[in-house]
Amino acid sequence: MSCIHREMPIRYPDHQPTRPITNSLSEGLATMRKPDLMEIVFHYVNGQHESFSIQDPNESQLPQQVKQNLRQFLREDWWILELPEQTLFINPKNVLKIEIRPGIELEGEGVLKDVRRITALARTR
Repeated sequence: MSCIHREMPIRYPDHQPTRPITNSLSEGLATMRKPDLMEIVFHYVNGQHESFSIQDPNESQLPQQVKQNLRQFLREDWWILELPEQTLFINPKNVLKIEIRPGIELEGEGVLKDVRRITALARTR
């Protein structure tokens, strides 16, 4: 399994440039130390995955708006991510799984609450 790394600068309210953070699955926890960042990981059908840090929408929006925006984003035919150096268009038909850290509270139809992972996903030969 391979990982695609993206380097994105952290932007603070004073907009002063800072050092870039390499966002990968293995470094995701280090990225999450800043409370204003959220990590999203896309796992693709070809076995690759890539992760991105985004400003935690909870900091700038009401929680209900965040949930509505996320659900609308997932319904789109193409997912569009605006990065400082490029704009990405992701075809959701090629995505098997999405991880968001830290987790967000969703409610309603299609959401299982209070789920605990017993074993990590394993691949058999």
